[in-house]
Amino acid sequence: AKSSGFAAPPDPDALAIELKTSWVEVKDLPNPESYVTIKAKIPVYDKSDPKLWKLTNKTTTATLALVGMHIVGSVAGHPEMIWATFEHQKNAPNEAYSYRDVNGKIKQVKADGGKDWLFNVNADDTTKNTQKMTVENNTIKITDPTIDKPNIKRVMAWGVASDTVPNQENRTPADSNSEVIAINNSIRKMLVGNDIRKNYLLIGATWTFGGAGPNGNSYPYGGNKGDAIGTGRLANSTMETFFQSPSSNSVPDGNYKSVTSCFFCHSGGNSVKPDSLSHVFTHIIPLSTKTR
Repeated sequence: AKSSGFAAPPDPDALAIELKTSWVEVKDLPNPESYVTIKAKIPVYDKSDPKLWKLTNKTTTATLALVGMHIVGSVAGHPEMIWATFEHQKNAPNEAYSYRDVNGKIKQVKADGGKDWLFNVNADDTTKNTQKMTVENNTIKITDPTIDKPNIKRVMAWGVASDTVPNQENRTPADSNSEVIAINNSIRKMLVGNDIRKNYLLIGATWTFGGAGPNGNSYPYGGNKGDAIGTGRLANSTMETFFQSPSSNSVPDGNYKSVTSCFFCHSGGNSVKPDSLSHVFTHIIPLSTKTR
């Protein structure tokens, strides 16, 4: 920074972090006390046409509840950064998954059911992840009048496919799932009383082997170091809602979404340059050129 005339960071050993969050209005929630909340100004849409919501130049102040968060952080030896995602535990039901118990036995967990989910009115319905709106040029087009009855599900509950080796360290999906579940259980035990953070879950984290530039593929399909590993099929039900695979199988029906990960979009030419990994880096206002 100094050699380029920029102000030096307060801590020269500090690493980079990037956040992406998703929010809903508190007024729409049955249990707002279970969410992290903020006051914020949000845009106002003209909904006079129920099928076409148009952005106005007005804003309104509202209380928002946090439903999802991506945390991307740099780690020594991993310039591609570690990509983790978190969700509120009542966002959407999980599809079936497996885990390994303390006795080393693989246990099968049935898909979640019920009607007490924020983004799913009936988890027992087999239809899932129907996109009922699109966005173009700040205009929201409603393509299905039942938009108020979502059917969102988390297809790969803990970020790995159900029928293949998920990474070089875990023999089975159950082993990988168990590690993520164990992290959640461990952290929750450290949170005191009714700490609101107990209502949020780590879904998983992904990176590449040896910090190689990501190639957009997921292990084991790319066949080289740029494949996404860890929980390499990660998706957040609030941010990759309709970009999830249609099945928890590794390659369902040859669908192009079947082997996607964070790096499917956050990669460019196998590069680890910031503007190849980040969608916002080029829009960041640089530090002042006045040295301190």
